[in-house]
Amino acid sequence: MDKKLQLYFFFFLLVFFSCTSNHPKKEGEKEAPVPVVENPKIKEPLKTGEVITSVAVGQDASQSYALYLPKNYSDSIKFPVMIFFDPHASGSYPVSKYKLLAEHFGYVLMGSNNSKNGLQFDQTNVIANALLNEAVSKYAGDQQRVAFAGFSGGAKVALVSAADHNGLLAVIYCGAAIPFDNIQQLPPALGYAGERDLNYTEVIASSAPLTEKKISHAVIEWKGKHEWPDSISFVDAFFWCSLNAMRNKTTAVDNDLINLYLQKKNNPASFHQPVLSLYNTYIQEIVFLRGLTDITSIEQKFSTLIKTDLFNKEIQRKQNVLQTERNLKQNYAQCFESKDLNWWKDEIARMRKVKTGDQGKMSERLLGYLSLASYSYSNNAIKQNNFSSAQQFLAIYKLSDPENSEQPFLTACMFARQGDQEKAIASLKEAIRMGVRDKTKIETEESFNSLHGNAEFNKLISEL
Repeated sequence: MDKKLQLYFFFFLLVFFSCTSNHPKKEGEKEAPVPVVENPKIKEPLKTGEVITSVAVGQDASQSYALYLPKNYSDSIKFPVMIFFDPHASGSYPVSKYKLLAEHFGYVLMGSNNSKNGLQFDQTNVIANALLNEAVSKYAGDQQRVAFAGFSGGAKVALVSAADHNGLLAVIYCGAAIPFDNIQQLPPALGYAGERDLNYTEVIASSAPLTEKKISHAVIEWKGKHEWPDSISFVDAFFWCSLNAMRNKTTAVDNDLINLYLQKKNNPASFHQPVLSLYNTYIQEIVFLRGLTDITSIEQKFSTLIKTDLFNKEIQRKQNVLQTERNLKQNYAQCFESKDLNWWKDEIARMRKVKTGDQGKMSERLLGYLSLASYSYSNNAIKQNNFSSAQQFLAIYKLSDPENSEQPFLTACMFARQGDQEKAIASLKEAIRMGVRDKTKIETEESFNSLHGNAEFNKLISEL
């Protein structure tokens, strides 16, 4: 099978397996042995084609990362590397999620198990530097083909760290952005904005300052919430990195890969795309392929599209929706302390009734915003022992995001600080039932210091 057919076959499999579950192994069926690579710089041989959840950074046992080496990995070849920053220090999550893409594109994946929300940027920069050094020195990573990628708080880490490493191949930011006022340089940047993501407007707005600073960039809109993008969407991140490597002359121009990218963008469904989706497709094709192939026809289609009345009507409608959303966020921030719980019940009930179209997506994003804001307000009020405000914020939190396990966890913190151990234990049990499983998080929570002598609390800890 020639290379082009292999590429098409891969994307068929990617779509197929994204829509189906894994099949169980038949009785007596044997798994193919996993190749092992012996690298003299690594004491223990590492398996290829398999996610390794924790590898120590050098001799520092306190820092680790998840690792994926493609099956054709060899330390005698310079491989491109993508380094992930997850907001919960779960490096194996994005590495496992995108290992199929890494296998096809031939990338080494690394995911920090230390970078997480709550750290200062000087701390996360140290982590990023350590992983970058590890990628190049231990795995023979190509220093000119290293990309940083992050989601939510991890997206901010990726962007801030990338600003200090302009030699990076690219930076991928998903579900969050940063103010670019003080950013003077940045590698080619690709943003992901989920249509139902609470930070949708923030990521969309990031395009304007990057354009002003003449930093190469694009923003992908995808049909997701506040989460790592699915593989079908994130394949564009690997295209972005690979095409930028060609543009930088770090690798040779691969016309098969260029044609595959065009084929992906110009599938039959694209002929029936809404006008704004078509507009985004043209922009992406122009930015992704500029300098690599003739894009004259794409530029002409783009120029024709933006002159139509329908486009101008739709772009104005979208801008109105985004401005309305920004105004509502500002209003809600003021209402946290000024409106009573009955007002919040009515407002959130009204938002939940709107489920379709742009207004439905906006309502879902606003509920996500209220969840995050409630968490922040509640957490701060509890730490300040401002329990009356904390109760109000926690009630709003439960209304806006009833399935979030952090709400009963914070409620347990509040009751523990108030000295009500019975209610604290009950709320903690609810948090555990809803998904809180981090034993260290519970043991080190300052609010629970008074519970350490409680037999029921100690039993909960021991059962985790």
